[in-house]
Amino acid sequence: MPNSQTYFVVKNQRKNGKNLLPKAPNARVEFDQTDGFVLASWERAALLRLMTLLPHSVLETLLGSLTYTVRKLREMETGHDVRGTKTDLANALIIAHGRDLLAEKTIRTAIAHSCKVTPPAAWAPGRESSFAFTERCGLPEELAGILAQDRLPDFEQLDGTPVIPRLMGFQREIYSKLLRRLQGETACRAIASLPTGAGKTRLMVETIRQFWMETDRSVVIWLAHTEELCEQAMQCFKDVWETSAHVTPMTAVRFWGPYSRRVDMKTLFQGRALLVSTPQRLLNLLDRSAAKDSPLIRALCGKLSLTVVDEAHRAGAPTYIRLASLISKRNPSVAFVGLTATPFRTEYTAAEDGIAALKETFQELVEASSLGRSPREALQGMQVLSRLTIKEIKTHIDLQIPDKAELPIGKLPPRTQQDVDQLLKSESDLPRRRLAILPQLLAIAREPNTSILYFGPTVNDAQAMTFLLRTRGISSAFVGADTRTPTRRATVQEFKEGKIKVLCNCEVLTTGFDAPRVTHIVIARPTVSRVLWEQMIGRGMRGPKFGGTPHCIVYDCVDNFKGDPGKVRGFIEYKQAWYRELRGDISPAKPRLKKL
Repeated sequence: MPNSQTYFVVKNQRKNGKNLLPKAPNARVEFDQTDGFVLASWERAALLRLMTLLPHSVLETLLGSLTYTVRKLREMETGHDVRGTKTDLANALIIAHGRDLLAEKTIRTAIAHSCKVTPPAAWAPGRESSFAFTERCGLPEELAGILAQDRLPDFEQLDGTPVIPRLMGFQREIYSKLLRRLQGETACRAIASLPTGAGKTRLMVETIRQFWMETDRSVVIWLAHTEELCEQAMQCFKDVWETSAHVTPMTAVRFWGPYSRRVDMKTLFQGRALLVSTPQRLLNLLDRSAAKDSPLIRALCGKLSLTVVDEAHRAGAPTYIRLASLISKRNPSVAFVGLTATPFRTEYTAAEDGIAALKETFQELVEASSLGRSPREALQGMQVLSRLTIKEIKTHIDLQIPDKAELPIGKLPPRTQQDVDQLLKSESDLPRRRLAILPQLLAIAREPNTSILYFGPTVNDAQAMTFLLRTRGISSAFVGADTRTPTRRATVQEFKEGKIKVLCNCEVLTTGFDAPRVTHIVIARPTVSRVLWEQMIGRGMRGPKFGGTPHCIVYDCVDNFKGDPGKVRGFIEYKQAWYRELRGDISPAKPRLKKL
């Protein structure tokens, strides 16, 4: 267990059907690997207080559907259908909401009613009213929540300072190829591809830096599909501009979420400017009929020279295609450069399946030829990427391929493929499947110096697995799409620092997540997406040269697909090829993708 934070192990002790917990608030309970669950000191204080304040029935109501999960897990473990204890229910409630427990109005109201105090009408995490409420209710101050970071400015002026960080050789090769294409007479339409963890964002930022040094073309758009990836790109630009001597002053504009909604932006595009945006936000701006001939649109598109698409395998989606069409119509000379580790939109049975949709935007794949036939293997040899070992966990669970998948997965429309994935995820949310995975997860969690990332098929599954791990003395936490950004960042930081052994998540840490010290990845989410599968694996691929680990072990949870096996044969064969390549049994063929 971590040394940097005080953790307690609280046992489910019973006498005459009642729970017995230590009464002394600071008493340390003896660690028990079998039936104790691990808590940080503030969590333990919150649990004890919740059990004091709230009746059993109220805890069950507040926990909602997770109540059944807790009960079913206990039944699977004991062989008896027993009601979850108050300890179980309070622990599960803390797992589900973390520091934002009181942000839930029903929970806040129930606690206030028990304490005979008036709850805040609106919850303001980290504000004085929230601290006052937790104090009146006898709850730890951590439940006041984390104050959201003051909103960053809509735009920033970046000037530069005199230190130049160097790109590695393989990055400089792609950098040089892109610069030649960007400076050519015809508009560049290319995808730059490097494996996950090999520094695609950094090399593209350096390319733009030099592009601006050598040309007078002024505006660059950077598109990323999540706000976290947008901010990650902004920070990379800041790092390069603040540590480089050879830069041109430019204005970097945040154009996503709440940013830049009340700014007269047309004045920002008089000089060099970077606009970082989500595709939908930019599409809303360009597609508004009233704004098509506005001064802002004319200033933006008239001076636009380059559009960068992060995670470019998504560029075959309708939003991206529509955006590219609108931009090209207003300015045919605009260059488009995509960045991806997986240059396919839907890559299930053969490389060509995903390429057709990308032809709307890109024509050429740019790679580092110096990395040879297997870039991943070459980068592992350089210690840029970690070496992977993939092992399987047999769940012995049958998953039915839905009837709508009348064709092989790779031949279905993207929307139908996503629907198939969603159905498989729902089918795999089973207590007995979690209990089949748990023994191996426990074994690696009990090894010293391990840091484990768990990808669950659903939010319920990720929360339930966190509960199971805690009942066995493993420090673990859950983050999901609904976890507040400040809370998620704090939890991820605790994971990076080793305070949390296992971080369980559903659909939030596949991209834009950087925890280089991950030693193990458990993929419990069934998917027929080769792109998504590689993205999950990619969270453990950062090697020592980039601050990561020399080796990462991936546990792939394997289910039994029922129905026509031909529907998923392409994906299964793809994974088997990955396994053989990683074992050194085969050398991967050079992809036939030089021209998309």
